[in-house]
Amino acid sequence: MRFPRAIEEYVKWKNLRGIKFRNDSQHLRTFSKQVGDCSLDLISAEQTLSFLDGKGLSPATWWRQYNVLRAFFEFWMLRGELKRAPMPRPRLAWPQPFKPYIYSREELSRLLQATRTFQFGHWVRIDPVALRTLILFIYGTGACMREVISLRVDRLDLRNRLVTLGDAGGGRARTIPFGRNLRKHLLAYSKLRTASGVTTAIFFVDKQNKPMVESTLRGGFQRLRRHAGIRPRTSDGREPGFRDLRHSFAVHRLAVMLKEGKNPRSLLPALSAYMGHVKWIWAERYLSLTPERFWDQLSRLGPVEGRPLGPGRGKDKVDASYTAGEVRGSLHKEKDEGGQLPFSEIPPRIRW
Repeated sequence: MRFPRAIEEYVKWKNLRGIKFRNDSQHLRTFSKQVGDCSLDLISAEQTLSFLDGKGLSPATWWRQYNVLRAFFEFWMLRGELKRAPMPRPRLAWPQPFKPYIYSREELSRLLQATRTFQFGHWVRIDPVALRTLILFIYGTGACMREVISLRVDRLDLRNRLVTLGDAGGGRARTIPFGRNLRKHLLAYSKLRTASGVTTAIFFVDKQNKPMVESTLRGGFQRLRRHAGIRPRTSDGREPGFRDLRHSFAVHRLAVMLKEGKNPRSLLPALSAYMGHVKWIWAERYLSLTPERFWDQLSRLGPVEGRPLGPGRGKDKVDASYTAGEVRGSLHKEKDEGGQLPFSEIPPRIRW
């Protein structure tokens, strides 16, 4: 069988089973143009590897296209058109570690302060009050951006401090509580929204009283972040954005659990359900980003930094190892600067 015909037959087989295969089918057709109109059994593993490596793909995209080609060739192997799949050996360095950027409380405070001083020109379609409320909402609820920009007014219960997120039609909607301070900011934005004569059912709107566009929101946030002086890059070279507010919510919530002496693994299912994860184990990846999880191990290594060592400490007392409680006390001796921030109650306590 010729390669182009095999691709069309394979795409037709996918579509008849209700599988969306538009992007992946385009990758197959691009590969077909590269190798030419040849027979399936004449394609070599070297040609496949040249196609994958010649596009400068990221490791995740490389593996996705690799699996698409492998499934395609295995499909025709089972039907007797191929004796073996012309696939190269897979790469070993994938997936990359999950390392989002976690905003500190000081950086979050700078972001909120920047909304008061940043000069939003006419080309920026986002109101500063709306952007400030969005930052607080995402960090206070751990919601995805697509859930926030599609939030409807009738799904927000400010009286009882409840919000319904997700796709109700798909059966994946969830109703979660939020903090009192977040309610105060949402109520202020709601009054501003009413005074502006907004008639759309979407809660967060731009300056033209239209639903926000995700690309516009991302661009406005990046300009605000640079204005606030937050210019780091993540381990993979990208700049932190709105999505990292959701990750910061999860890590800060786990840090609070550890500070209170709770076992975070026992609360991972509740945290995962609160954030709308399909599998509760997905929230476990945030444990590796929480420095407080190593307090017990650090307390066994030796004394806390800043205290005198050896028998001379105190009055000829023998230097003993510190307990985890002493380490926590030393790390949190100074007053938490976040206590005075407008999001002091965010993220809210999760009670189930």
